[in-house]
Amino acid sequence: TTGLTCHSAGAGYSRLEKTAIVSKIATAAEHLDVCTRGHPNCGLCFKCARTLFSLELLGQLDRFSGRFSIEAYRKAEARYLAHVRSVEYSHPVLGELRRASEQSNRVLNTKDHLRIGLARILRRVIGRWRLAGSWRLHEAYRRLTHFSASE
Repeated sequence: TTGLTCHSAGAGYSRLEKTAIVSKIATAAEHLDVCTRGHPNCGLCFKCARTLFSLELLGQLDRFSGRFSIEAYRKAEARYLAHVRSVEYSHPVLGELRRASEQSNRVLNTKDHLRIGLARILRRVIGRWRLAGSWRLHEAYRRLTHFSASE
């Protein structure tokens, strides 16, 4: 309508920088809602996972424990880490999280290293192999990295 004007804001900031800005807003810890599955934030969908991972990298995760299922996220955190660390640096969203996670002081255990290595291999093979039956590779990758609380 002619009475509505929209202004874009924050285009000069990356997603991680925007998350850092939002995490410093006092009321955000009480009202932030990013979930694609419903209300409250599930801690498992791709948007919750990305937000929680970002908040963890920023050292702000505990502030948002009242808005997200941190317990669900913790159970599936290694899978999300494997997914993030298996993407290319040029990925528009996750590339930034990969760089930040690699620069963090987080110590990876052997299982995390294996999961990341296998995820990278499967991602490359899936990208090159587009024949019938490739669904098996997709399923293997999904099981290895799918952000879900079930192990």
